[in-house]
Amino acid sequence: MVHGNENIDRKAIVWAANPDPAIYDEVNRYVGSLDAHMAHLKQVGAVYWSLLPPQRIRTEQFEIPMSGYIYSTESGMVDYRVRIIDISYDYDRKKKKCIPSFRSSKNREDVLMLLIDQIDLMTPSRELKEFIKKTDGTPIAGPMSGNIAIVSDPLY
Repeated sequence: MVHGNENIDRKAIVWAANPDPAIYDEVNRYVGSLDAHMAHLKQVGAVYWSLLPPQRIRTEQFEIPMSGYIYSTESGMVDYRVRIIDISYDYDRKKKKCIPSFRSSKNREDVLMLLIDQIDLMTPSRELKEFIKKTDGTPIAGPMSGNIAIVSDPLY
């Protein structure tokens, strides 16, 4: 994934995907499924992935397109890199088809919407500690249960 300006200060987002449908109710059983998101992306060309960050994130701080990295709770590793082409708290109504049926199409001011047009398996997978947080310069420590982190893009 090439960005043009390969600046090490470029930001990326790391978040966790938990595909275990047992932790969700029947309506939301695929919200953490990478396979379900990838199938939707393949079908329509892009997919919205919504996240509920612990605090509001200023979306204007990001240079789009940008990288995202998905931590798998199954493998305990960062297994996927994505290209994010839009990030906001309000999805683009012209791109409503990019919202999979297992995601709500209602805008919520606390839900961060990532519009993704590419998901790639990383080889090799990476450990969380390889990602350095922009907030304090320390590696991500421990599992990411529902959290997201803004990191310096390692350009993997």
